[in-house]
Amino acid sequence: MSQHVLTVDVEEWFHGHDLGIDPARWSDLPSRVMTQVARLLELLERYRSRATFFVLGTVAKRHPRVVRAIAEGGHEVASHGYDHWRLVELGRKEVRQQLRASRQILQDLSGQPVWGFRAPSWSVGPDNLWVLDEVVASGYRYDSSLFPVRTPYFGWSGAPVAPATLLTPGGARLLEIPPSVARLGCLRVPFAGGFFLRVCPGWLVEWLARRKLAEGLLVSYIHPWELDSFHPRLPLGWSGRLLRYAGLGTTRWKLERLLALAPARPVREVLGPQLDPSREDLAP
Repeated sequence: MSQHVLTVDVEEWFHGHDLGIDPARWSDLPSRVMTQVARLLELLERYRSRATFFVLGTVAKRHPRVVRAIAEGGHEVASHGYDHWRLVELGRKEVRQQLRASRQILQDLSGQPVWGFRAPSWSVGPDNLWVLDEVVASGYRYDSSLFPVRTPYFGWSGAPVAPATLLTPGGARLLEIPPSVARLGCLRVPFAGGFFLRVCPGWLVEWLARRKLAEGLLVSYIHPWELDSFHPRLPLGWSGRLLRYAGLGTTRWKLERLLALAPARPVREVLGPQLDPSREDLAP
């Protein structure tokens, strides 16, 4: 049976590390996340879809109504970390604090057990796989931080291309859920979210999505700011403009095409049977 899992990274338009904004300025910039998430929730309701929302702890603290609206809509609340720091820049103690603080505030606001974690900017790879041990120790049941294609900014070609139970460096077992990539010959082609969804032609996105659904599972992802063509633009260089703004106006209709192919469901619903049932430490 074909299944579509949609994941949403809930962060502000100014949180991207590619923008070069000093994190000390983040609290002074205009927030648009409430409106962006509200639009996405309406879209999902129209397509009778539900998703997994990886929410930043700082967004939850500043806008608790966002988390409550997500939970009340029947969606899964998961963690995107706390401050949107790239985990490759943090030590073990700081990573642990981020994981636990975000999980606590999200559970308190949503009333749900928070099972999933996705690192900001896909910032887990071969050089810091110890993060996965901290994910397990902090009470999460699954991770979605390994991007299975190497890019100049993130990703690891050694990551799994389909959901798989990994053995962490510390010997724990953890379900890893990567975003979908297509195999074209010996190449792995990302297409199912973010920059890649925006710049791929719509016909190609739909064709590759149909292939993944025929294999059984499509895992897509999106940022709420990608549905907001009117969020503030910054004076970036050509590469920055390409990464951040290329294809921005196409995101909504491409997402709608994916939802029309197969209504989305949250990770916890689709892949719940693969999660470790012996973990009893995960009550809200």
